[in-house]
Amino acid sequence: MTYNGILESEAEDISKALELNYERIRTELKDPKHEKISVFIYPNQNDFNNATGIKNSNASGTSRGPLAFHLKYVTWYNTILKIMECSAEN
Repeated sequence: MTYNGILESEAEDISKALELNYERIRTELKDPKHEKISVFIYPNQNDFNNATGIKNSNASGTSRGPLAFHLKYVTWYNTILKIMECSAEN
């Protein structure tokens, strides 16, 4: 995982959560098993847009092929983390 503008401990938490939920994420996305996915976390919209080449965008996450995923930190915190917490409770 590559990150910028967030705490190392937050990046470690994201990495652990993704690893622990790898099979479930793949199953829900109907994604075949493949090599490790590179995850890139950006602290804000400008950094996300510059890194992905998406200009004037409000996108919060995108896939760049089957082995690279880019997202803003706020997307992780407000969406993905909450979904995983709710799934763990059920």
